[in-house]
Amino acid sequence: MKISVKDIILDTDPRIRTKSEQVPLPLSAEDSELLEAMIAYVRDSQDEEIAKREGLRPAVGIAAIQLGIPKALIAVSVPTEEGSDEFALANPRIVSESVQNAYLAQGEGCLSVAEEHEGLVWRHARITVTGYDLLRKDFIRVRAEGYTAICLQHGKKIRRRKSSGDKPRDTFRAPCFIIQREMVDKTDAFFIIDD
Repeated sequence: MKISVKDIILDTDPRIRTKSEQVPLPLSAEDSELLEAMIAYVRDSQDEEIAKREGLRPAVGIAAIQLGIPKALIAVSVPTEEGSDEFALANPRIVSESVQNAYLAQGEGCLSVAEEHEGLVWRHARITVTGYDLLRKDFIRVRAEGYTAICLQHGKKIRRRKSSGDKPRDTFRAPCFIIQREMVDKTDAFFIIDD
């Protein structure tokens, strides 16, 4: 299975608001193949040569619902100084959040949102996530902070000004991920705000 840009549904598609269901564990061959294809898309999208050749939009993550598949599956690859923080999670769950807030200075983007929307999206500066990780073949509990935490939270409820069919300021579940616009020094790309 190979994912292309044509497979990604946009926020104007009503399926994007479908609640993603937990998947049975151990993972079926079908769910494993899907997660592997999702992490491959994210990795390939970060390789300039491959992304250009295959017409991929750069990303740090993708959710199964962005492919029109309502399953609780996400794949994330966040570039770091040491390489990358990578997860291919089934049934991910945020189990704790910091009181401190953070945001990306350049704003957030999403593979399922074609137009740019100005504004900042507030996230928790630190979170703890649990789930079954296909890459590690085990259940994990990971404490993430900074850019990685923001990327993992992108699937939480966000406030958007307007989306086709939504009233301004409606809140909806946007189970998708930040577009990696450019490689920047991640320590300068986000700000932590004390309340």
